[in-house]
Amino acid sequence: MYTRGSKKLKITSILMIIGAVLNIILLTNLEESDSMRGINISISLVVLLTVYSIVAVASVGVQLIAGILGVVNWTKPSKVNLCITLGYVFIGINVLVVISNLVFGFNSQFIGELIKLIPASIIPLIYISGAKQNKQVLIGKYADTIQKNSETEVS
Repeated sequence: MYTRGSKKLKITSILMIIGAVLNIILLTNLEESDSMRGINISISLVVLLTVYSIVAVASVGVQLIAGILGVVNWTKPSKVNLCITLGYVFIGINVLVVISNLVFGFNSQFIGELIKLIPASIIPLIYISGAKQNKQVLIGKYADTIQKNSETEVS
């Protein structure tokens, strides 16, 4: 069944997959960049970069999984709870990325980080909205089924 929410979920899922692929390309290019070669790296910087890398990889992983599950389940309202959860997790990880950028000094401009967070959260918020609309379809069907069953019991 195609609903308004299912189309929104499918489109944003595709956008999340594209974003995840682009982020994977950026992460792999970051490791191989010439600017990182020949730098005298302290242990504390290695730890910070490792933590930051783990958060970044987790973000890309959640984004990719949410996108794939959204595309696979866009017509199945019964499967949207996981999509909703992954959407919120992805937004939470984006907030962690912004905080780690500020704490680790990758970008010390707080306003700039907030401005980056807003567009980074728009697609996941639309994704969550589409999943919730799909869930409402399921709740409506469930309510109709209960109403029909109660009407047949009364008769």
